[in-house]
Amino acid sequence: MKNITVFLASSDELKNDRNSFHSLVASLDEIFEPRGYRIRCRRWEDFSAFCTGTRTQDDYNRIVRASDICICMFHRKAGEYTIEEFNQALDEYVKNQSHPKTFVYIRALIEGEMEDEALKRFKEDLFDRVGHYWCNYATDDAMKLHFVMQLERIIPSVSGNASVTEGNHFKIENGVVSLYGHKIAELDNLSFAAENPEYLSLKESIARLNTEIARLRATGVAELQPMIDEKQAELYKKRESLNRLESQLFDLALSINKLIGSGTPVSERKRLAIEMFERGNSKGVVEILNEKDIAADVAQARKEIEQGKLLVDSGRSLIEAGLQKTRSLAEEYVLRAKALMTDYAEPRRFELACHAYEQGIELIRANLSEEELAKSLFEYGCFLQTNKRYDLAEARYRENLDICQRLAAISPQAYEPSLAMVQNNLGLLCSDTQRYEDSEEMYLSAVEIYQRLSVVNPQVYEPGLATTQNNLG
Repeated sequence: MKNITVFLASSDELKNDRNSFHSLVASLDEIFEPRGYRIRCRRWEDFSAFCTGTRTQDDYNRIVRASDICICMFHRKAGEYTIEEFNQALDEYVKNQSHPKTFVYIRALIEGEMEDEALKRFKEDLFDRVGHYWCNYATDDAMKLHFVMQLERIIPSVSGNASVTEGNHFKIENGVVSLYGHKIAELDNLSFAAENPEYLSLKESIARLNTEIARLRATGVAELQPMIDEKQAELYKKRESLNRLESQLFDLALSINKLIGSGTPVSERKRLAIEMFERGNSKGVVEILNEKDIAADVAQARKEIEQGKLLVDSGRSLIEAGLQKTRSLAEEYVLRAKALMTDYAEPRRFELACHAYEQGIELIRANLSEEELAKSLFEYGCFLQTNKRYDLAEARYRENLDICQRLAAISPQAYEPSLAMVQNNLGLLCSDTQRYEDSEEMYLSAVEIYQRLSVVNPQVYEPGLATTQNNLG
């Protein structure tokens, strides 16, 4: 059993949010305990106030430093002790590079509310000095979803299996986000969906069609049945479109949540894109993450890398800065692709999204590691497979497979999980294209890996084994 400790820091102005977060962690503890994890939330109000011979805040700070995750919440003001706890957590992470993973949550202001100057300075310093962008939330559901997505991303590193696909335990159905069958949030309570024009239009169309069908049926006139059938066919198409859009919006939300928690600085362009997404403005995301601006920064990053190579002693830092910028720009291409897929008014959205993915892949191929290239190829392959472009998906998966096989031959423990995942996906693809012998070969290869891995770590790898065996039939 692995223990995950979450420290929650905030002032008393967010008492209701603190209680809601505490209840969420208790629910997550019940969800994850059968999967080998105990999750505990620690808050200042949970500790006794007896005299320990030291400053009480110093006791809290030691707990902060020992935690796995630190969540710092703000609303209108930046409490002195909350900022101190944030600094303690950040300092500890800088020292050990493992814990606590620290996130800042800021509840949205309502009309008539204002931030105090201390919070404004804290946010400016957080973005300019640390390069960290906070998680905005206006509802309990938004706060809960932020944390659950972050927890899902952190658990693989705690379990020692960083290759587990992030977000693969979520399900979106009828506007509800669930994890392992447990409801987490409703899309209607999340601004990126609730304020998205495409989402609202589809929901309005579905409501209108349901009303019209019910009215026509109520007449009892048999001659109206063809009209009812026509409207039901339209309703089915609208529901399919809504289901797709919900999945695409959530996929983009996952990518943004991952970006916020990646530990790498968030650029001003990314910050603006995130804000646009949170307002439901997918078109705005695409406009901000435009190819011209990204290409200009790509050229600058390449220039920094080349300049660094010419400097024998002092060039390393310049090269590292260029590589970090390259990773960030590759992420921007992916965000652009995912935002394009949510713009249903753009007739070329799939073509444009593919182009953005491919630009990001070629950027990684030219500058970064094979491991990073493999991850990018796998993500693009999944995108193509979901959109039933099996020929293109297979080409990307095959390249990914070759890389994973080479890497796994050198370091099996690190790369065999990734190898098994791409083999499983290739098995699905071959099955969907009626190449059943090829499908079986891929599934059996994945099963063989998962069986060996499950002996060592059953809690992590048995779900993958079960899924692949089920696919095999």
